[in-house]
Amino acid sequence: MVDTRSATVPDIVSFRVDFADWLASLSRRDRRIAQSLAIGNRTGDVAKRFDVSAARISQLRRELAESWRAFVGETPLPVAV
Repeated sequence: MVDTRSATVPDIVSFRVDFADWLASLSRRDRRIAQSLAIGNRTGDVAKRFDVSAARISQLRRELAESWRAFVGETPLPVAV
């Protein structure tokens, strides 16, 4: 999330506020999945916990990453063709 070795205190505070606001914008289920992934749980473990396929968690991970980038105003990554 934030590289604390090079991040300033204002950067870290800003991230924490933005991240909490972004999480609040998600559905309860997606918020719980995002939190589970953010703390480092593996795709397969998250899939089992939420009773979905690992492929669906991978899709959600991508969707959540895109949602985060849009929330903070980052330019979307190019799509491979």
